[in-house]
Amino acid sequence: MANRFLRDLTQCSAIAIATGLVLSGGKAQAQSFAATGTVAEGAATITTGVGTTDITVQTPSAVIDWAPDDVNGVGDILFQPAGTTATFTNGMGITNFAVLNRILPTDITRRIVFDGNVVSRIQNAMGTQTGGTVFFYTPGGIVIGANATFDVGNLGLTTAAPLTDGNGNFIVNNQVRFQQSQGTASISIDPGARINALAEGSYVALFAPRITQAGDIYVNGQAAMVGAEAGTITFSPDGLFDIEVEIGSDAGVPIEHYGSTGGPASSGAGDNHRIYLVSVAKNNAATLAIRGGSKLGFDIAQSASMDGEAIVLSAGYSITVGDIGPEAIGAGIGENSIAIDDFDYGFGPGLEFTSDVLGAAIHQANLNVGTDTLF
Repeated sequence: MANRFLRDLTQCSAIAIATGLVLSGGKAQAQSFAATGTVAEGAATITTGVGTTDITVQTPSAVIDWAPDDVNGVGDILFQPAGTTATFTNGMGITNFAVLNRILPTDITRRIVFDGNVVSRIQNAMGTQTGGTVFFYTPGGIVIGANATFDVGNLGLTTAAPLTDGNGNFIVNNQVRFQQSQGTASISIDPGARINALAEGSYVALFAPRITQAGDIYVNGQAAMVGAEAGTITFSPDGLFDIEVEIGSDAGVPIEHYGSTGGPASSGAGDNHRIYLVSVAKNNAATLAIRGGSKLGFDIAQSASMDGEAIVLSAGYSITVGDIGPEAIGAGIGENSIAIDDFDYGFGPGLEFTSDVLGAAIHQANLNVGTDTLF
C-alpha cells in the first residue's frame, strides 16, 4: 500500500527532487579544462590561457564535446584542477545561452572530477551579470571536489546523455530528455564543494542512477535530484517542474543526502521555490535517504509567508506541476522507500528542514530520530 504523507512546518512533526562554427581549444598546458574541446552543434569559441578556459557561446544553444587529456590512466580523471577557472559567456547579439558540455573519455567507465571554478555570465548593455545555462554530461560519473565552486545561471549535471536536435538544442520546449545512463554511473558532491545559482528563477538539476550530495547547493529557485537511468525534466518557468522517470535505478540508495540544499526565501505566492528529490527502483529495492548532517529548505523570511516553498520527496512517483504525481511509476518493480534519520554518518548528527515537506513512498517511509531533527 502506498504511504502518502504531508505535514505543514508549523505542526513541527515529520514527514509529511544545424552544426555551426566548429572551433577547438588546444591542449595548452595548465589551462582550466584538461581536455580538447570541439564544438559539435551550434557555434562557440574556446580560448585557453594559464589556469583558464573561456567559452563564448555564439548561438542561443550549443553542444561542445570534450576529449580529456588523460587517455591511458586509471581511476578518476582530473578534468579541472583546483585553482583554475572556466568561464562561459554569451557572444555578440546573443541575449541568453544554453550549452551542453559532453565530456567523452576513452574509457567511458571513468569518472570526471571538477575541483576548480566554473562561472557563467551574461553581458549586455547593463553590464555583466550571472546567467546562462550550463550542462555537463559524462557517461562514467561526475565528482564535484572539495575545492570546486560553481557560480552559474542554471546548472545541469548528468550521466544520462541529453537528447539533442543536431542544431545545438538540447532544451526543447523547456524540456530535457535524458537518454539511458550506465547503471553504475554516479554523481558525487563532496563536502566543501559549493554550487551557487542565484539569478531569480534559477535551477540546479542532477540526473544519474546514484547521487550523493554532501556539499552546499544554494539556488534562487529550484533544485532537482533524480536517481534514475532515463527520464525527462520539464523546467517550467514558474518553478513547478514535471519530472518523469522512464527507467529507474538499480542502486540500493539512488539518492543519499548529507549536505545543505536550499536558497533564498520565496517572496510569496507565485515565487515558487522547490527542492525535488526523486528516486525510482528499476529491479531491486531502492531507498531515498536523507542522513544526519543534512539541511534542506529555503531561508526563513523575516516577514513574508512561506507560500511557494516546499521540499518534495518522491520514492516511486513522478512529479506533476511541482507536486507528487497521482500514479505510482515504480509499483511492482522493486520496493521504493524513503528513510530519514539524524545519526552521524561522518557528516555530523542532526537534521534541519526549513520549508514545508511533502512526500510519497510506494512501500514505506521511515523517520528515525536519535539526536535533533527540526521541522
